[in-house]
Amino acid sequence: MTNFTGSCMCGKASYHADTEALFTAHCHCQNCRKSSTTGHASLILLPADALTVTGDLSRYSWTADSGHKITKHFCGTCGCLVYQENDALPEGRGIAVNLLDDPEVFAAQVVVYSSRALSWDQPATGIPAFPEMPPIPGA
Repeated sequence: MTNFTGSCMCGKASYHADTEALFTAHCHCQNCRKSSTTGHASLILLPADALTVTGDLSRYSWTADSGHKITKHFCGTCGCLVYQENDALPEGRGIAVNLLDDPEVFAAQVVVYSSRALSWDQPATGIPAFPEMPPIPGA
């Protein structure tokens, strides 16, 4: 897929990118679970310079286990996660799959933090799963 469009629940924040995904993942870390309000978050990493985001966004940053800063950007009105950044990958932005106009186009390539998956949301078999975050090349 090369045309990614989506918007939040209230429609005041949206994203668009016409590019190939760098990779796709399910993440079971606690922060992704909390921001997605379920057992994991599903993200598509896109080149930062190809992503256009509109709307009034709020953000939350923290230092991950790796020591890298993660920043999640949310709609300032309805609170939906729109995208996230990782300072280890400044050239990428992870868009929230649940906001895609057609979320059925998503297929996860990997699962990260599988060791933190909840008993009721275990990773699917057949997808490479990493117990924690694998090393990021060049980070």
